[in-house]
Parts: sequence; C-alpha cells; structure tokens
Amino acid sequence: MIPMTSEQQFSQADLRAFRVFTDQHGRQWGAAIENKTQHPCSDLIPKFKAPMYPPPSHIKIVDTYAATIRMDYDGWEAELVQAHADYEATRIQIARNHFGSQADHAIKSGDPTLLSLLGPPPKPIEPVQAMKQGNKWMLGLSQKPDPRLTAFFEKEIEPQPDFSDPVEYADEPETKLVPVIPLSRFPIHTGGGLYLFSDGSETKMPSKDEAVAYEAMLQEA
Repeated sequence: MIPMTSEQQFSQADLRAFRVFTDQHGRQWGAAIENKTQHPCSDLIPKFKAPMYPPPSHIKIVDTYAATIRMDYDGWEAELVQAHADYEATRIQIARNHFGSQADHAIKSGDPTLLSLLGPPPKPIEPVQAMKQGNKWMLGLSQKPDPRLTAFFEKEIEPQPDFSDPVEYADEPETKLVPVIPLSRFPIHTGGGLYLFSDGSETKMPSKDEAVAYEAMLQEA
C-alpha cells in the first residue's frame, strides 16, 4: 500500500468549519466555510425568523474574514420587476392564443383556464421594498405583523377532500404508519462523517458539534 502524504491525510474537518455571518441589519446567518478562503461552501441559513428571505443569489459577501454579508435589495427588486413584466407578457400571449377575440375578457375576469395555463405569479415586489426601507417585521426584527404587508402572506385555505373509510369498513384493521422521527433525534450520524438532518438532507460535516449547530439553525429557521 502506498503511504498517504501529509496533504492527503487532511480530513474534511481540517478543510472546513462552521461560521456565523452578520448582515447590514445586524442579523446572523450561519454556513459551512472553507478554512483557507473563509468563503461559505453551503447556503447561508438565517438564525432568525422573518416572513420572507432573499434568495441566495441576492445575498452578497462583503468581507469573508470579517464575516459580513449584505442583502442586495436593489438587484432582488429589479429581478422581480422583470419577472412581473415577463409574466404579464406571457398572460397576454396565452390569452390571445387560446381565447382569440375574447382574450381581454379572459384576462380581466381571471378565467380559470388562463390562470391554469399561466401558472403561479412571481413573488410580490412590495415586501422587498419594505425590507429595503428597513421595515422591522419584514426583517424579522419585530414579531408584530405589519397590517400593510400581511395580505401578501395570507394563504388561501383550500377544502380538504374526505378520504375517511365508509361505515362498512370501520372495523377493518388500520394501516400502520411509518413512525415519525422526533426532531430531537437529529442530526443522525449515518457514517463516514455524513449526518442526516431534519430537512431531509444528508451532508458531510467536519465534526459532530458543527452538525449539531447546523441542525439547531435548521430548527430555528
């Protein structure tokens, strides 16, 4: 057997670590980093709760060694503005293709067939503008909802279909369900430095302590 060199003997723990980053609002985010560059090698996970979070593409690294990041609200807003413009153009095109001279009526009435073909709209722009202006509820700095913004996060409650058994089957043995693993059991070490987390992901972590810290942030998010 060919002996391993000192470089080959480095473990994942030697190359990576877990670090907390701070954004321009003083909020904390956690991520695995490469020790050499101090740059995140995983998505940044918020250590706070907020109604909405920026996508990874709009979280910018300011200084890796100082562990500071910045939310790019201008870029995010511009992206959403374009997405809404594209959505509206697609709405008009689909309406003309499927409804012909009745396209305007289908658009104004919110025809179900048109909406089904169109798909869900982009995320609203207003919450991003509120974050950009420092709205505390949107930033997760206050747990008191802002009534001017709550409507953007209200989910319609759809009626649930009834799958209960008819009366004649009431005495049949119930199907056994797969037991749910309690959150307290995570992370679960699956071998070779791999850990199973409560979000269903299986990730190689430098150490058990960092796996525990990562899981804690998942459960807090």
